[in-house]
Amino acid sequence: MEAQDLYQEIFDTLGDPEILLLSENEVYGMDSFSGLRLLGNCLCQAHGIVDESPPAAPADKTLLDRLGEAKLALAKLFARCGLSFVLCYHVPGTSEWNLAYSDDLGLDGAREELIHFVHGGIDMSYVG
Repeated sequence: MEAQDLYQEIFDTLGDPEILLLSENEVYGMDSFSGLRLLGNCLCQAHGIVDESPPAAPADKTLLDRLGEAKLALAKLFARCGLSFVLCYHVPGTSEWNLAYSDDLGLDGAREELIHFVHGGIDMSYVG
């Protein structure tokens, strides 16, 4: 599977999400400050850093159910994709900022890939 195909399947699975996908020296998804916000929020949630701002209104049950089903579908997709990747995603209307990564990276490796991306100047010339 190519990284662009993985991106499209993730996008189709999640509906209308905010996505930043790093894979095989390619970047797909959100750019500029929106991408940086997504990346930062996903890393904070993955590391248990709690946002002290007032909580947003709770998402409706239908949206949360859809997100739960999408996470299961994504797990199956990731198991068969055969790529090294880091994915930050958020489904608007939920308070979840999700970080997913291939088994070869683990959380520490995913964090390092994202930090390298930011330190490199968030080179969006690679964004598909």
